[in-house]
Amino acid sequence: MSSISAKRLLRYRPGSPTDRHFGLTFGSSRQASGSAARICALRPHELLLLGTDVEVEALSRELPADESRATIDVSHGFLGLEIEGPAARSVLAKVCNLDLSDPMLPPGACAPAQVAEVGCDIIRLDSGDGEPPRLMVLAPRSYGHYLQESLVDAGREFQMSGP
Repeated sequence: MSSISAKRLLRYRPGSPTDRHFGLTFGSSRQASGSAARICALRPHELLLLGTDVEVEALSRELPADESRATIDVSHGFLGLEIEGPAARSVLAKVCNLDLSDPMLPPGACAPAQVAEVGCDIIRLDSGDGEPPRLMVLAPRSYGHYLQESLVDAGREFQMSGP
């Protein structure tokens, strides 16, 4: 995925045009058609659009008219830390309260979790088709440095390093 500089939260009523548009169920995500942007159904009746400013704006323009929808730009409040590689799940498991196994967090899944005791969302980005696990920790920006240090420390055992 390209840089996720833009994060836009959509909240809407059940059964609304927005609810039907992307066809996602709670706890799932997918890459947008023809784009590197990602659409995540993190909570019931709540979507998060992730991508570059241009990608997220394009996704927003294709949304149907919906008076029940509230759109909130949360770009400056959250950050995404990506962990990729054969040991990605093992590293994250050292500091996370979520079962990261395939049955519990299959490709495309997203779920709330505690990472180093910080409330976060975990998004599984890999396809599961032989590519190494790739996970994103979406967290409040104010915890960025702390979370990065916690993940780098957890990765030392697996010879993983930070950015």
